[in-house]
Amino acid sequence: MNTAMMNSIRPGDHLRVHDALGRTLDATATSGVEEGHSFKIVWAALEGRDGAHAVPWPVDDVEKV
Repeated sequence: MNTAMMNSIRPGDHLRVHDALGRTLDATATSGVEEGHSFKIVWAALEGRDGAHAVPWPVDDVEKV
């Protein structure tokens, strides 16, 4: 993901995230881009779940829609 796109992600944005099984899932950002332990992440709740169930996704596996 390019720097401009990373800086534009905000809570409430609609995303597509790619999981370890190669599936593409719809999600909603619950944060902007943050520093993880080894890479940048976005906290996101999968479609049908609220922010209490948000999980960190590597920015390389996130697309803003």
